[in-house]
Amino acid sequence: MTAVNHGSPTDITITWDKPRDQVLKQLKHYHVTYEAILVADYPVNSSQFSLNVSADLQHVSLKDLETYTTYKITVKPVMSSGKVENKKVIVAKTCRCPNLMFASWIPTPPYVIKRRRSSEPRGLIPDLLAHMLQESCGTCFSYKTWNISYTINTSASITEPDKFTKVDFRFPVRSAVGRTTYRGFHTYVPLITVPGVALMTRKKTPSGYARDLGHSVLGCWPIFAVSIVLAVLTGVIIWFAVSDLSRVRDEN
Repeated sequence: MTAVNHGSPTDITITWDKPRDQVLKQLKHYHVTYEAILVADYPVNSSQFSLNVSADLQHVSLKDLETYTTYKITVKPVMSSGKVENKKVIVAKTCRCPNLMFASWIPTPPYVIKRRRSSEPRGLIPDLLAHMLQESCGTCFSYKTWNISYTINTSASITEPDKFTKVDFRFPVRSAVGRTTYRGFHTYVPLITVPGVALMTRKKTPSGYARDLGHSVLGCWPIFAVSIVLAVLTGVIIWFAVSDLSRVRDEN
């Protein structure tokens, strides 16, 4: 029995060999069961699903599966008597990413920059996102290359997810260092660490502000003193100049 790993984001096709003639004569159908055992490489406990496949077929396609999930699949040949002959078990994986993903963004240079003639943005975050998906999504045989549909967010804040709109990525979103979730349940992935400065001051009372203002004014007394001295010197110089000019006129 064989199955193609990473063949599709939501489908897995299983094929098996034709049974021996003596088994085929008594074969009623194949009973196929499948259950998810890993989601994003993490173990899970999930419900088991089943279906019957005609005895004339040696393949089945499981539809509407979860993306990035590993399934345990069992194929049991069921005889006319109800007896099960030589069941087969296989493990298969769906693709890590869907063919088309959706992104909502707000122009915020230099992180996200709007293009004039294209709906696809440029900037630090779109470039990083493309490299991340290239590494994390890997290869999917049904579509080869994934795509992102970009939509400009026109609301006041991109941090309020719309439950009626399908969006896989929202950016830019700012949060504290070390966080892995946003608003408690939205997955948050920090791409860029931006340095910041926090200024801490002691809370002041109204009298404290008045005291600081008085100290500031008193601290400026050299400026006032220099201004007064310069004004006096200027007046003395002008007085001497006017006195000399008047004496010269009187002598003439």
